[in-house]
Amino acid sequence: MLKFNQNQWAVAFAVVALSFITSLPSFAQVSQGNLFLGGQVGFSSTSFEGNSDRKESTFSIIPNIGYMVSDNIAIGLGIGYNQARNENVAGPTRTVNTNSAFVVAPFARYYVPTSSDQFFFFAQLRADLGFGSAKTEATTGNVTVTTDAKVNTADVFVSPNFAFFPSQHWALEFGFRGLGFESVNPEGDNNNVSRFVFGVNSFAPRFAVQFFF
Repeated sequence: MLKFNQNQWAVAFAVVALSFITSLPSFAQVSQGNLFLGGQVGFSSTSFEGNSDRKESTFSIIPNIGYMVSDNIAIGLGIGYNQARNENVAGPTRTVNTNSAFVVAPFARYYVPTSSDQFFFFAQLRADLGFGSAKTEATTGNVTVTTDAKVNTADVFVSPNFAFFPSQHWALEFGFRGLGFESVNPEGDNNNVSRFVFGVNSFAPRFAVQFFF
């Protein structure tokens, strides 16, 4: 008959408890009826060199709420803030465009389990509807000309993401901007811009934290 001293019993209990905790399935978190709250932070920075020097950067912070309408499928809504900045130097002129917007972002997700109950892949379809302003500053020598305008934007993206559940209720998410479509509509201006996006900015990282109920 095996005998254990007090320390051995403590070690054995810890091993069993740890095994139990780490083996808890996360499938329950992406099951129908669950609610989750969280937020996402995204950023990117790109530089281009050629006939003109150009820099682009973006930043966004969007709190969100989501609901599992069925197993592995969620819909939700985010509300937050986006900013995009573009700096271009051509000859003696330096031009800086800054777009800032209040954003409403409905989304849908499909979760795919992996071999680990703590890791999930999910594809997300999200539409960012922005309502804000655009500011342009063009500087030549000591002279700066500034223009301001109201701008509405619409971005629709399909993005790849991963979720890690370190516990039953918390999820850490990492993903990329993905493939999508952008539309910028300056108020009172015919210079509308629409384009499909897949390139360097498609791999702009996004980080999020979610709490599942």
